[in-house]
Amino acid sequence: MNKQAYSLITFLAITSCHSPIYTIPPEDSSLYRQRQEPEYSLDDVLDEAQEDSKKAVTEELTKIKVKSYFDTLSPEYKALLDTISWAEYTLEPCLEGVSPHQVLVAGIVVEDKHHRYGGKFEECPGNHFVGFSDHPRIKVKWHNRARASTAAGKLQWMEQTYDGLRNLKECGPTKTENCGLFTDFTPDAQDEAGLYVVQKQNGVTPEMLEQAIQSGDFKAVWKKLARTWASLPYYNWKGRGVGYYRRQRNARSFESLKEKYMEKYELYRSRS
Repeated sequence: MNKQAYSLITFLAITSCHSPIYTIPPEDSSLYRQRQEPEYSLDDVLDEAQEDSKKAVTEELTKIKVKSYFDTLSPEYKALLDTISWAEYTLEPCLEGVSPHQVLVAGIVVEDKHHRYGGKFEECPGNHFVGFSDHPRIKVKWHNRARASTAAGKLQWMEQTYDGLRNLKECGPTKTENCGLFTDFTPDAQDEAGLYVVQKQNGVTPEMLEQAIQSGDFKAVWKKLARTWASLPYYNWKGRGVGYYRRQRNARSFESLKEKYMEKYELYRSRS
């Protein structure tokens, strides 16, 4: 064997006895960072899930309408309170965002001791107040020679009427307990007092309203309420309504009140 052949055999023997050596390529640093530093941590995921849950709860809550006292009334009494409000020119205020329960009698403000005056309507006569913690106790005059009025709210409650109902003690088994009316001047308190005055003090019962609806004759209803609300007629003079105290010749007519009542009654009955 010559020297070259021997060298070749020796080389092949050595290389066959050892595994080949591979160099591991370096990892892509960007892939490494992506695995070691995830885009969202566990805390982030939990926070996001909690936020989604809050949004879902909020969306569901917005679908829930909290019932007011007015919502609990029958269509007959809802229509009656709205009709009285319409007669008193408070049902549809001329200022957007102002509730009928915030309306003051029209005229010039002459006294506002508690700073409750909210402003004047621009497109129609009238004023409004702010806050519902108490009766606004604002005095208003229609003209300089007129007597000041404190009428306020959807049903135009006078200050003295408000105080009288607030301290009224003719409820409970013995008819000597406080009736719990007007603990404040919120819309619910105003409507609750309104139903009490209509039903308990003036005797307008559900049966009377049902009979008036069936017959189309509401005169007995308005006459019962005319002593409390000057805008309601007690007499009829040449087609015009005249209030209980006779001097009030600007009361609404019997016919217009009937039309407004039936309009509101049909509306609320369709929703019930």
